[in-house]
Amino acid sequence: MRWRYFIPIIVSLVISFGCAPQEVRPPLTGEETKRIIEVEVVDQTLLYRCQSIWSAEKSSELSENDLKTRFKEKYNVDAREFEFSFEPANHSTVTKCNIYGTITKSGNNYTADLLWFLRPLGLEVYQ
Repeated sequence: MRWRYFIPIIVSLVISFGCAPQEVRPPLTGEETKRIIEVEVVDQTLLYRCQSIWSAEKSSELSENDLKTRFKEKYNVDAREFEFSFEPANHSTVTKCNIYGTITKSGNNYTADLLWFLRPLGLEVYQ
């Protein structure tokens, strides 16, 4: 009988601890401080574009090979026609590429598989 009164209190405490603000930590050296990703579809090809903002130290160390390796380690897709640009003034890089094999066409219907993109971000989509 008494537990009936404690259950709402316990549930409230669990919810309030879950809603507490998380500790914000500064980015580690070498980590991106910001990332803006755009994906566009043309026919059955995805056009990927990612602008990354880096720490001043890390941005001066990056090469095209580093950016390509990071992309391939993160995503397991058929990516080709890579283009890279470096903007030293704002410590940013831009990675562009075409991604093949993630969009299928059946008649007039197109289906896109974006799990390659969502999984490295820690996101899952259930149907």
